[in-house]
Amino acid sequence: MSDGKPVKCYLSPYTPDSSPKKKSLDLLVDSYKQFVIPSDWHLKYESYKIGGAHPGKIPTHLLFDMDFDKTEDFSTPLPFSLSQSSNTPNPVKYKIIPYHQWIFLSNTFGSDGEIVYRSKRSSFRSVSSGGYGDETLRGETSDIILPVSARRDFDHKSWKSSETTSKVASLDSDHAKYFFCVVSNKIGLEMFINSDGFNSALQLLFSIDGLVDYFVQSSGNGEFGNSEFLLKISMIFLTISYTHSGVIRSEFLFKSCNTTDKDPGLILQMLVNKMDIDLGNNNALGNVFNGVLTVENLCLQCSKQSEYQMKFNYLNLKPTKTFEKSLKLFLRTSNQLIFCNKCKNESDTQKTIKLSVLPHYFLIIFKRWEEKNPTNRIPCTFKRKLKLKLDTEYRLIGVIAEINKKYVCYGKRRKCWYLYDDEKYMKSSQSAALACVPYVLLYKKIN
Repeated sequence: MSDGKPVKCYLSPYTPDSSPKKKSLDLLVDSYKQFVIPSDWHLKYESYKIGGAHPGKIPTHLLFDMDFDKTEDFSTPLPFSLSQSSNTPNPVKYKIIPYHQWIFLSNTFGSDGEIVYRSKRSSFRSVSSGGYGDETLRGETSDIILPVSARRDFDHKSWKSSETTSKVASLDSDHAKYFFCVVSNKIGLEMFINSDGFNSALQLLFSIDGLVDYFVQSSGNGEFGNSEFLLKISMIFLTISYTHSGVIRSEFLFKSCNTTDKDPGLILQMLVNKMDIDLGNNNALGNVFNGVLTVENLCLQCSKQSEYQMKFNYLNLKPTKTFEKSLKLFLRTSNQLIFCNKCKNESDTQKTIKLSVLPHYFLIIFKRWEEKNPTNRIPCTFKRKLKLKLDTEYRLIGVIAEINKKYVCYGKRRKCWYLYDDEKYMKSSQSAALACVPYVLLYKKIN
């Protein structure tokens, strides 16, 4: 794309989704978050999502074939001057998409280049997969989401450190993988109305490296094509995995979830449940939240014993003074009225719950929404390490809490603790995380 060829650009002055009276010069967008793709390809992609043919690689060469150093020579801003030029053939219709969608589409289907819309310069910038060096990016690298190929030259090595290539065999012993996706500590999420609970839940999910890695690796095989939710959450996971620092949009995913809940625990439940359902059987969550409960029932009327097992992705606990007491309350033996097949009616039954298989990530969601006095939350103290069995120990890596009537997330990334408050992120401490009133706790098993 930058081999000294004559400058050529075939663009329509209108986007396919806009009114014919609205010229492209009126499209004042955030240039750091906008990419351009051919409309025809996007229509094929929409068809593919509902069972149509594979759309193939994104043909960005249809829009640009130029030495991008020469784009600044035009006196009239692009694309209007070129689309109206008498020397150009029939224009090619284009669609402007946000950065998270571009990263997902380009990683999934591939492309022959990248086109970034820069409103500051009132032009499109063509970004070749190779040869896009540091000089071109000067002054544009501060907390801005940039294309993958553009990032590679100046910050790829700074955060993809050697520690990210360690083997995590405990996630899948049969098909052990090398995980490369360690999320940066400098990722904020864009603020919108009632965004704090949703964004804090997402930040907690970012701490689960196996989950992020699964979505990044699986996004290229088309298995998410029939689920709008999986497509959109994949866009976010792909974006954070290729981003060193910046603010990422999440409202597009929030709107697709159709949730009215504000409590981060309920939101996190919804996200995990929806991932589990849409991914189907034998999905990645089985290797991340691979816990199993054994429930034993003893009928006190006929003495019949029964036992069954159930998998769990998280535990819902009633908040008490300490986390240990909350867990004991959940696992205690209790008497309930349960239908007995032998007695043919509901009978008084002794029920016992045991943790038979401990998960790799232990996710605890406190039922704060059941508290009768929201202004006086039960503290529920917890520790940085958790020992559930003699040979099984966990360490704390994430907490969702409420500070000044706003939900925030404490996350441990790259051996340091950080506080995430929507778009803001700052270095924090383990003691600060342990001092808060928890809504959600995330522990990771120590191998």
